[in-house]
Amino acid sequence: ALTKELAEKAWELLNEIESQGGMLEALKLGSVQESIATVLLERQQNVNFRKDKIVGTNMYANIKETPIGQSETKDKKQSSDVRFSIKPIKAVRISESFEQLRNASEYYLRTTGERPKVGLINLGTIPKHKPRADFITGFFEAGGFHVMKNDGYLTVKDAIVGAKSMNLTTYIFCGMDESYAEMVPGICSELKEFNKDIRFFIAGKKENETQFTDTGINDFIHMGTNCFEFLQQLQQEMGVKQHD
Repeated sequence: ALTKELAEKAWELLNEIESQGGMLEALKLGSVQESIATVLLERQQNVNFRKDKIVGTNMYANIKETPIGQSETKDKKQSSDVRFSIKPIKAVRISESFEQLRNASEYYLRTTGERPKVGLINLGTIPKHKPRADFITGFFEAGGFHVMKNDGYLTVKDAIVGAKSMNLTTYIFCGMDESYAEMVPGICSELKEFNKDIRFFIAGKKENETQFTDTGINDFIHMGTNCFEFLQQLQQEMGVKQHD
């Protein structure tokens, strides 16, 4: 059934190209380039949101791996005696967006001696915070961030002490929904007095987000978050410059 569907869709495309006078005419018109650009945009969005998973890039990234040189794709030069022009189709790696983040992190490491860091404020015992802590770790490591972890805090006081010991400006709360309601307001209030420039994020999507934004939460990170755009913005806020 899948093979039949693929063949039928391919045949539709071939007939569409033939109706335009063949491949050369379709390229002159730019319809092929437009179709490819549309598909690229959709696939890039899926990669950026991590709906499409690239192991080692936007999922299960290994920030300790040694970067290797990348060979650039060179555009072929057009002959000077051609009688018409065709808009070129640029060669693209679908992983380039996350490679950009990783390159920025590597450059930051070389120039400062450390990667951009975020800290987890894990609430409750390991079984209660681990699913979201694992999700957040993978989310940030895809952008080359160093994620500082812990085994969880059982009280507001312990969480405050633990966060202060990490001495960071960006923290993510990971835990059960009930732990958020009970502990997050008090932790945010105390740490904001300690450093008003601290950023707080919560792992998970919440229906009543204003309940938390009023207490100092900047945003929520979940499966529907655009991972690339989020991490790129955070890198900029942290002074991590884009670097080729």
